[in-house]
Amino acid sequence: MLTVPMTICEGGGDGVNGTRLGFSGLLVYRVDPQRGFAKLGGIDHAGKGASCGTWWSRATSVVKRSVFLDDLVHSIAGDRVKAQRMGHFGTDVADIALNP
Repeated sequence: MLTVPMTICEGGGDGVNGTRLGFSGLLVYRVDPQRGFAKLGGIDHAGKGASCGTWWSRATSVVKRSVFLDDLVHSIAGDRVKAQRMGHFGTDVADIALNP
């Protein structure tokens, strides 16, 4: 398994950068030496604190860490910790707000 904190900006093309925030959170992949990478899903953090305005010069993600515990994937951002089950991405098991 591989997790990648990611911010995806959409709407670009023909040399123009995307300016519409499509996703900001944690993407989860299965990695197999013969088959390569397979996207399993993602934990969306709703773009809080994410922006497409400076993706080229200051690319960042709101998610800073991730942890696997049994069949749960935890995504840890500066403002919250979210947990979702493998195979059931999109449904939070927990969403805990953190104090700044």
